[in-house]
Amino acid sequence: MGQRKNGVCDICGREYDICKTCQGIESFKPWRTVVDTLDHYRIYLVLSEYTNTHNKEKARHDLEYCDLSDQDTFTESTKRAISEILTDDTKDDLEPTDTEPKAKTVRRKSTTKDLISKTQ
Repeated sequence: MGQRKNGVCDICGREYDICKTCQGIESFKPWRTVVDTLDHYRIYLVLSEYTNTHNKEKARHDLEYCDLSDQDTFTESTKRAISEILTDDTKDDLEPTDTEPKAKTVRRKSTTKDLISKTQ
């Protein structure tokens, strides 16, 4: 009987084996406890940094050095994050919108003087 898988990759969701040595390290978190392959770890690092900094330009640049060939096997949240990073947000394609606040009509109370001048 095979050994039960004891880890789930944060990038693709695949179950994999984490060795007891990696599980026992307490001074830092070995990459094997987070993802199943080194390529997925590179992606994991890019997405982690993007989550913290929201720097799309740097994340886009860093993803160029990652192997995304098996992207169809990634979890939906990973696909969404990569898509968000790779989406160009230039606003040149958008139509301008009216951002000016609309003027409010303010009615002032009539004074006695105003009422007298209307009757004359």
